[in-house]
Amino acid sequence: MDSQDSPTPYPELPNPRQNWAHSTCSVEELSNALNDPEITAIESDIVCGSVVSDNGISSVIEPIMAHPPSKHSDLSFQMFFEMSTTNDRSINTPSTSSSIKKHLKLDFKEIEAVGPVLDILSQKMFQNNVDNSSDGSHQKTIYFNADIIHGPGLRNASLSVHSDEFMKICLQFLKQDLRRQKQCAFSLGWKSDCRSFTGYTKNDIKKIKDIIQSNDLLSYSQGVVLAANARVLVRDPHPFDSILKEIPEIQLLVWTGTGEPPISAGKIKKIKNHFQEINCMHQVGFDCQIAESFLSGLLYDSAVEIAGLLWNAQHYLEQKIDSMRYNTKILKNK
Repeated sequence: MDSQDSPTPYPELPNPRQNWAHSTCSVEELSNALNDPEITAIESDIVCGSVVSDNGISSVIEPIMAHPPSKHSDLSFQMFFEMSTTNDRSINTPSTSSSIKKHLKLDFKEIEAVGPVLDILSQKMFQNNVDNSSDGSHQKTIYFNADIIHGPGLRNASLSVHSDEFMKICLQFLKQDLRRQKQCAFSLGWKSDCRSFTGYTKNDIKKIKDIIQSNDLLSYSQGVVLAANARVLVRDPHPFDSILKEIPEIQLLVWTGTGEPPISAGKIKKIKNHFQEINCMHQVGFDCQIAESFLSGLLYDSAVEIAGLLWNAQHYLEQKIDSMRYNTKILKNK
């Protein structure tokens, strides 16, 4: 069997308790995150679009750091990666050694961006000598993140990144070089909405578990992190109990989304208490905007609940109208 096809034990995932810079999608935001000693991990959204500069909007379509629906950014992925690494040329060797400054999470918002991004990683990182602290003490991880399964609130929505294609592209990249498997991890989530009145289900967990096991992700990467929205998770954390206990190498990252109001500290405490009770808190991390006070948290949570009432009512009416139209069409065709 070729070496690239042989499962190999890799270093454990980084500690889940990182200090995240969330949705880092501009040159200024990235510079601030890289220069902030408190920030240990950087998350950025990726779409295919155009770079904006002083010379105007580029006509070249390429992977850029932007959150949908935006298709413009002053930060391309290539620039993002170059800013996030250091290049040191040794006197005794003609090659350049690249070192990642902080953990990087690449949040793919569309499947078209995945292949080009991995091509850039191949060219910029894995064709050079990579100095990523071989002793493991300061190793930096690159996470491949995507919402690949329908989740609460968006069960019938279209997926911009489908699991089969995402797995195929990423695994093809990882299996080419053992260094990639040692340094890259998966961060997998559900397409969900914080206004949902229902939480994650056992079937949601089963689907993600099947993907992990059928693709042998724990053998061909540094590990897997499950990404769950905090407001959806707090409705019922229990479905995650079994997978965290059965596969202790897996981590759970609890997040709040771009544009979502800060969550109350009380809801975060409820999540923490649950996973402490089942002795899995060491597998759980947070990338959440938390309200600064009890009152502001109460106001934000209440606002989301009210918005959820209106949003769910609208969706219910839309489904009823669609059903009536369908039934009417059937009757006319009889």
